[in-house]
Amino acid sequence: MTSAALDLQQSIFKILLADSELGTELNGQKIYDQVPDRVKPPYVVVGRTTADDWSTSTENGEAVTVFIHIWSDSGSRRQCHVLQTHLKRLLHDQPQSLENHHLVALRLQFSETRRDLRSGHLHGVMRFRGVTETAF
Repeated sequence: MTSAALDLQQSIFKILLADSELGTELNGQKIYDQVPDRVKPPYVVVGRTTADDWSTSTENGEAVTVFIHIWSDSGSRRQCHVLQTHLKRLLHDQPQSLENHHLVALRLQFSETRRDLRSGHLHGVMRFRGVTETAF
């Protein structure tokens, strides 16, 4: 059996890769766990994931936090905000099919956009929190 964090992460990748509107905004299906060398923005990275016990007296569960990063080389913040809007549309409160778990809820907790001082690229960060139960 896989962990709830891995199940959720795999589901997120499938959803993001399947969306043609997001693919158009990214100029291809540039959604990564680890960014290959010499890939130019825009792209999305499914980043750090944490899991905490969220069990009740009757159900086993986990609270999973997933960080998603958006990188843009656009001179304005528009592209980052458009991509964040796509990600929220695809993930926030949307049903997902997990392999070994049931997703109770997935909610956007926060998003921000800032300029990376080293590269000069815009960097959007989104944090989603999912609550899962073990499927029987």
